[in-house]
Amino acid sequence: MLKIENVSKDYGDGLIFESVSMQVKRSEILSVVGPSGSGKSTLLNIMSGILKATEGTLTSEAERLSYVFQEDRLLPWITLKENILFVRDDISDYDLTHLIDMLGLTGAENKYPAELSGGMRQRAAIARAFAYEPDLLLMDEPFKSIDYYLKSKIIEALIKVWKERTITIVFVTHDIDEAILMADRILVLGDKPTRIIKEISIEHPRAVSEREQLNIRKSIKECWEEI
Repeated sequence: MLKIENVSKDYGDGLIFESVSMQVKRSEILSVVGPSGSGKSTLLNIMSGILKATEGTLTSEAERLSYVFQEDRLLPWITLKENILFVRDDISDYDLTHLIDMLGLTGAENKYPAELSGGMRQRAAIARAFAYEPDLLLMDEPFKSIDYYLKSKIIEALIKVWKERTITIVFVTHDIDEAILMADRILVLGDKPTRIIKEISIEHPRAVSEREQLNIRKSIKECWEEI
């Protein structure tokens, strides 16, 4: 779906990435984990085309792309339903109702963002992203300020929609547990200038045993301790 080759990014006051190469497989959920400030958002912005790499190439087969940011970015003057329709007004009533129901938002369709909880706003942002019917969905730490219980519920709802639509997702986070809950594969970033220091394929994606969770956490933490 997407390929990055020898990408470097320099903002002028420092090198963020140096010769980063990676591939994103079609229909997988790829998680990129790294410490705060390691350039995860910059990498995602290069994938989206918002930023241009200083060096290297990006090849993408995605024709339609959605982006879920750290904040929900809902338009405050229109309702939840209208926020979803804003990106695609030709969606059928059935598909819209089905999507809203899968993300646990039934009954909130005509509420404004200010009337919704943080978790509901984030689910609305995810619903909007899926409504666009992207080939590729980029997610930039969308659960950063949400408590663990609510986070697990939102991830569960997101996976439910992803299984039905099987799009490609790239999800960046500093939270190892989020990556384990979601990913088929995890790329571990080091410190600046950022590089990929480890790749972990998850044996049982979204059904990870407790033992496997412990092994993944240990492996990632050992990588960061060696930096």
